[in-house]
Amino acid sequence: VVRMSTPGKKRKNYTVEEKLNTVERVKKGEKQCYVIGDLGIPESTLHTWIKDEPKLKAELQCKKMRLSKDDTVDQALYMWFLQQRSEGAPLSGPLIKTRAEALSKRINGEDSTFVAYNGWFERWKKRHEINLHSIMGEAQSADLESAALYPAELRQLIVDGGYVEEQIYNCDEAGHFWKLLSNKTFASRDDPQKAGYKTSIDRVTLLFCANKTRQHKLPVLCVGKSKNPRCLHHVNRESLPLLYDNSHNVWMTREIFAHKFVPAVCVNLWEKRLKEKAILLADNAPAHPEDSQLVSHDGKITVKYLKNTTSIIQPIDQGIIVQFKKLYKGEIMQEYIQQNEKTGVRLVQFLKNLTIKNMTYISQRCWSKVDALSIEKCWMKGTRS
Repeated sequence: VVRMSTPGKKRKNYTVEEKLNTVERVKKGEKQCYVIGDLGIPESTLHTWIKDEPKLKAELQCKKMRLSKDDTVDQALYMWFLQQRSEGAPLSGPLIKTRAEALSKRINGEDSTFVAYNGWFERWKKRHEINLHSIMGEAQSADLESAALYPAELRQLIVDGGYVEEQIYNCDEAGHFWKLLSNKTFASRDDPQKAGYKTSIDRVTLLFCANKTRQHKLPVLCVGKSKNPRCLHHVNRESLPLLYDNSHNVWMTREIFAHKFVPAVCVNLWEKRLKEKAILLADNAPAHPEDSQLVSHDGKITVKYLKNTTSIIQPIDQGIIVQFKKLYKGEIMQEYIQQNEKTGVRLVQFLKNLTIKNMTYISQRCWSKVDALSIEKCWMKGTRS
């Protein structure tokens, strides 16, 4: 007697594990008619499961993954993630991992030993089907021949001038859209918030400068268009963590060189008991004055322009500015999350309230996080022969 499936019984959606268990019953010798009657499935369905056993095993293997040791933190982080993405906030890996550790301390107490290692983060993304998405690009051209000859030229210049590494500086400007968020974010598969916000046009120019020993990082110079931004009306400019100036072309000028760079270098050399002479390497941007005009009063501190080689050999341009901007975007999001938790402010309003003054403090934190090793690597990359 063949046991048929019960008429009118609603079919169940079987999991991969259940399908494989059913196949195993048949392989052990149980009659197919009894298995079919037990589960209430058509005979053809059972035959399909038996035929597809290798595929089912492969699928089960893909689905197996380590579960979170602390499911409370896992779920709390995912709920936070969804809430931030519903606001359209771009979320990077370091930011999510930092948030996970903060949530663990909040849930399990300050003695929590949870650390969001890369392996844990990768598994967390897989559990919740989260991937990196783009929410702009820039091509640079350079004089390859000049770049190839430059290291030898620089060595000769150093020998002729008798400079030690402490006396060799490099500076580079970078446009900084200080309200611009990351154009990438982690998002779940069905996340509808992959569209970003309108790009901010609030821009300043930041001038970064450090010497070859990586021990002397000058304060970042922020050059804006406004001489007196509203947020700085009643602020002592000397108390700001960054140097603020304004210029119609927002590039290096004779005034900036004489009043910002030269005094800072002299102080550093005096502290190191070195002769007050130095050379500053900079790019030959059209807006810059002639390098012959950028000389200290005693002629001992000078500027040497690089010729169309910035993107290849200029140390500051070899990764320091990129690192700074990544850190800045992360700090902006950390600042937003803190304010969002305290006041419930939405992302659009937070960016609207952000001022030049706020930007200077956030930028200084980021510049301080660019470590000496990163600067040394960029010098090695930019000036290698």
